[in-house]
Amino acid sequence: MIAEVRAGFPDAVFLAEAFTARKLMYRLAKLGFSSPIPIHLAQYKAELTEYLTELTATPVREFFRPHFFVNTPDINPVSSRTSGRPGS
Repeated sequence: MIAEVRAGFPDAVFLAEAFTARKLMYRLAKLGFSSPIPIHLAQYKAELTEYLTELTATPVREFFRPHFFVNTPDINPVSSRTSGRPGS
């Protein structure tokens, strides 16, 4: 279906939001979702560094174009629950 829609509307954007593993997000990107939204709750600098390195220094960079959001109201990470007002 994505290919058919793109044939008629080449500027169409297909978003994919999934609470799932990276491997499945990469598969969604390969299937044609143009802007996957990764739900990645990195709590430590090392986690975020590892993930960003994967996105920029591996073959993933050829097909995965994630959008990052600073916060999303439907997720309540530990940092938001325990850091008081600065984390909200």
